[in-house]
Amino acid sequence: MQDCCGPYGSCGDSGGAEPDIAERILAYRMSAEDITSGRMFPFTEFSAQSGSILRGGRAVAFGLLHEGRTYLVEDTYCPNPECRCNEAELVFLEETQSEGKPVLHERFVVALSTIDMKPRFRAFNDCCQDRAAELLRALQQQNQDLAEVVAERYEIVKTLGCLSSPCDADDAVRPTLPNRSVYPSPGRNSPCPCGSGKKYKRCCGSGR
Repeated sequence: MQDCCGPYGSCGDSGGAEPDIAERILAYRMSAEDITSGRMFPFTEFSAQSGSILRGGRAVAFGLLHEGRTYLVEDTYCPNPECRCNEAELVFLEETQSEGKPVLHERFVVALSTIDMKPRFRAFNDCCQDRAAELLRALQQQNQDLAEVVAERYEIVKTLGCLSSPCDADDAVRPTLPNRSVYPSPGRNSPCPCGSGKKYKRCCGSGR
């Protein structure tokens, strides 16, 4: 994972987790509100130095180019260690241009079971369920290990939620350093997650 050119940072890195990223994950502490509010927590908020675009940062988890349109996708999780919902929520945002500047529009949210990846679509904004299902399939085709990535990130967020809460930290499972599957690389012909508008192979993926 690395911050790179353009208005957004990237979470894809074919080289796996870098030491500074692993240190950020292990050192990060969520606020009590983060844990008890019931709101989903973006993985990139603590795993990327610049923070999640959903919280005013620059990092995104996935980039998707589909039928000439650019989408950025963030994966979010419930950090409450007492809740075993076994769900992740993917937030799909479409990037458009306004006066030469990128503008993001949230199109829909899909909850995915970390057990069988069964989707539940909701919060549509200028996007029907058929279109949302099509985009989810495209993301899964581009990221063949999406199920493994989501399941591993779910456990990491739950563990960090426990380490950040008043529960006995000695009873929490210390998160292992994420393997490379937690940071899937975009396809070489996919839009670069940095938001430059270029293909990954001609932007942050050049030379890989």
